[in-house]
Amino acid sequence: MNTTRSFPGFATPGSVTIDLTQGMYEVAVALREATLPGFFTLESDGLEIGSGAVPARNNPQGTQRIAPPGPQWHANDRQKHLELVRNWNPPDTFKASVLTLHTWVFPLYRDRQGTVVLTCRAHSSCLNDEVMRFCADSITVEVMTVRPVPVSSVEQKIPDALMHRPLVPIWGWMSMTSFDHPDRAVSTPRELRTRAIDESAAWGATGFEFLPVNEDGLCFEPAFTTEEAEGSSSAWPVSSDPTWTASEARELLQHARSRGMANFLFLYTLYGLSTLRAGTDHQEREQLLRAILTTLHADRLLTGVILEGWLPVEPSRILPLLHDYGAQTALFVSVESGEQIDARDLAFSHEVYPYIAHWATFSVQHTGFDHSYPHAPFPMSWYREIMGPPCFYMQGCAQTHHPRKRFPRISPDCSIGVSNRTVSPDWIAAQIVSFSEMNLLHPDEMPAAAVCWEADEPTMAPEPARRYMYALSQDPYRACYACRLEDTGSGGEIDLKRETRRIRPEETLRLRRRHPYPATSTVLRNRFLEILFFTDRDYSVLRADLTGRGRYYHNGACTVTADPVWVTRFGDLRELVKTIHLTEPAGPLSVVTESVSLGGSEARCTENRRWTLLAECSAFSLQLCRQWDSIPRGSARTVESFIGLRGRTMHVIRADEMSQVVELNDATGSGLPPCTLTIAWDGSVDQVQVRHEHDGVLIRHRVIGEAETWTISVESGLSQLRPVVETVACADETINLDHAPAVLRVRGAPHRSVYVRAGNIWRARPSALSAEHPDELLLRLGDCAPGPVELRFEDYLYSWLRAADGCRYVVDFSSVNVSDEHAEALVLVSSVPKFVKKVHIESSFPLADARINGKDCELHEDGHVLFVPAAVGVYTLRVRR
Repeated sequence: MNTTRSFPGFATPGSVTIDLTQGMYEVAVALREATLPGFFTLESDGLEIGSGAVPARNNPQGTQRIAPPGPQWHANDRQKHLELVRNWNPPDTFKASVLTLHTWVFPLYRDRQGTVVLTCRAHSSCLNDEVMRFCADSITVEVMTVRPVPVSSVEQKIPDALMHRPLVPIWGWMSMTSFDHPDRAVSTPRELRTRAIDESAAWGATGFEFLPVNEDGLCFEPAFTTEEAEGSSSAWPVSSDPTWTASEARELLQHARSRGMANFLFLYTLYGLSTLRAGTDHQEREQLLRAILTTLHADRLLTGVILEGWLPVEPSRILPLLHDYGAQTALFVSVESGEQIDARDLAFSHEVYPYIAHWATFSVQHTGFDHSYPHAPFPMSWYREIMGPPCFYMQGCAQTHHPRKRFPRISPDCSIGVSNRTVSPDWIAAQIVSFSEMNLLHPDEMPAAAVCWEADEPTMAPEPARRYMYALSQDPYRACYACRLEDTGSGGEIDLKRETRRIRPEETLRLRRRHPYPATSTVLRNRFLEILFFTDRDYSVLRADLTGRGRYYHNGACTVTADPVWVTRFGDLRELVKTIHLTEPAGPLSVVTESVSLGGSEARCTENRRWTLLAECSAFSLQLCRQWDSIPRGSARTVESFIGLRGRTMHVIRADEMSQVVELNDATGSGLPPCTLTIAWDGSVDQVQVRHEHDGVLIRHRVIGEAETWTISVESGLSQLRPVVETVACADETINLDHAPAVLRVRGAPHRSVYVRAGNIWRARPSALSAEHPDELLLRLGDCAPGPVELRFEDYLYSWLRAADGCRYVVDFSSVNVSDEHAEALVLVSSVPKFVKKVHIESSFPLADARINGKDCELHEDGHVLFVPAAVGVYTLRVRR
């Protein structure tokens, strides 16, 4: 079916009503013209299913005007029009032909036949009423086609290059000595060492970002030369707080490097170094930067330097200075605080990289999520064609508490303040999952290179937030987690912010809810399935993302596959008391437990339900223990439980006295894969019947005891990985298995990254500390090759070598052989971030000499470090002690 409809602009949003049968469709939306920046949204029956950013002047592809003018007010108020044109300077070409600037394609799944209303709205990011009037016809988009496609065609497969890789290779904390701390309290070196480096390194962090600035200046005295000091000593403030010294700052960076982390120095001059904005010249700025780098031994300790608020910024002057301290030190320029004007032309080059803060415009243009601005990602091709291969470093927000309630206004003519810099776990997940998705869609470029999280200060990011940050950063796309929809749900924080600010729809700060379910809901999700729990209802709801991308809002490929998932009925049941607990919040597996009290005049019982979901598995299990106050009498002795798997026919695969396995097949043409349901029970029930009824599966039984236990498992067929969890004890630093389960529980092992050998390849993998069993580590092994698996819990593989400087998870080893005098290995390099110029290989013992591919290589740091090229390939390494 092809349906075409044009929309003249957001002032009068257009819609089209189409009659669709059940199944999957692709909706193509074309951008026809744009004179000012903004974005558009596509809605299906009022629910947003997709969006796209529209570029502005000086953004990728520039801004084009390729259609005749629209509203009559252009002619009636020509003077105002010309004034606004001069202020905004849009290229007003008014070409007669209509071109297509870009086409987006969004999936749309229909679970039943009927009509659907598709609405396309264009929005402006302008915050001024006068400019809004000028923007009224600035964007034209239209729905081009709606065509049926197989359900399997929309699934996002993991590319082979990323099959054994985390999607974001470098992540860690952004750590500050006092910025944003409650009462500006200064953290000590020991505190940062413990909570920002050691704690995160145990979870597998590979990056450390350091802001060495107190409220009244730098936390240490920079090492100016004698000549520079004469003119600069009074120009740059140094904090009067004695907590930090230059040697302590160096030791902190050295400690992070010893844990295999990449170090980034963050110089945020809008705090503590405010004199940089008071007329200092380029020479003084360069002297300051050179003094700081000299003091911190940048040539050995820093992977990158980040400048924010460094106005004006001139990368052409700073890059040569950095190169004096080693060619491997990259320059990152924040594009949030005014530098974007100067850095835009260079930000995507091979020399300068964009650093994008979580709360302002640029980050949401690339991540699709925002706290305050209305942008969605530009198509990656626009960056690639105009500015070269992109490489983004994102500052994420992991703060659940913040000493400031809101930021100042965005601009003098803006009456709306920027939203709070505090988030809930669902927003932490939204940031990192969306950011990492760029690598999934563009595996050859890996544009999402690194992310740091603000901030490690424990009162702003207490234990729940820290666990989510750690577990989700390990491998965002393949994570499993449970949380409440406090930010993204209907009636949640985002809804509240929009409502209290009385924002008109056309002003679109895009502070609107993401998820269609209430903010009080609890979700248990991985990239295939989402289970929703409600405190005021006995039942749960199961949804599936048919793309396999874990996008459960603004996604037309999400569908309800079971409603309810489980509900119990007996006698005259009319009472419900329910509590929900996040037993295992996030990691390779996640667990939600419910305690449900049900009662009526004839019987009362308590159901303890344990829901378990594994990463990369499109299956879940429910363990249910039902405790009766007394054995029910009368009609209450017959209990019915219902699983509302929609649109299915059922046939029995296996049945015995204590269990039954049934398969539910697609009988409606929906294209969904078969689903397998396994039901097992103990001997405290009798006369169990399992049958297909009411568009689902009905389980009826008779109660004969005061306690009963059920185990229910559902495999949806979206993934082939079996949900197998095994537990082993770690007696020493090595574990051998004859196969790899989906998730492995390891008891008694130290919390650290683990080297895993499958086949002949050793790969480093992060481990998650269990919240339910603190003496257990959780490891995701589902992607290992079939056959025996070996695990080594050690920092250096075979107590010899490791990849450092943030490259732990993008460098593998093979054919490792260590003797008393010699050692050799194959070094397998893949997908290193673009700003990493050389891959650091570290040896635990000093080397006398080393050869790579038969050629001598230079040794560094007393023979402990050597470099291999930062290019995909296999390198033969031979060393002599």
